[in-house]
Amino acid sequence: MCWTRWKDIYQESGYNGCAIYMIRMKTDEGTAKIPRFLGIDEKGLLYIGTTENLETRRNQFINGRNRGNGHIGANLLYLLNIYTRIKRQFKNYTCKYSFKKLRKGLELGEQESREIKRYVIKFGEVPPLNSAIPLRNNDATW
Repeated sequence: MCWTRWKDIYQESGYNGCAIYMIRMKTDEGTAKIPRFLGIDEKGLLYIGTTENLETRRNQFINGRNRGNGHIGANLLYLLNIYTRIKRQFKNYTCKYSFKKLRKGLELGEQESREIKRYVIKFGEVPPLNSAIPLRNNDATW
């Protein structure tokens, strides 16, 4: 299964199943370019995650971003909106999401770990709203 087109976070996905998803920042000028340790993230990725119900997770993200009570990454974004200059640096930003359908079970964690590790290899750190690098075992993605 391929990644979907990017949709506004307020636009329903039409999918209630398991998925890996990415959330990115978009501004009036286009995709936000986010400075990272090893370069500029041209895609503006904020978060990579998995879920057993994409619509529930999307709604949790909206609640977290707007009220600070929902998705863990969006709760952080809510605090950044209040206490930092993010709104000045990224004027009129919105969040977009893309997802890929997955089977339930081990595939969820494996896919999330793989995507975050790819990001870390490219930029030297996790996406801004993710909290940690997945387990660093001896799998082939390192």
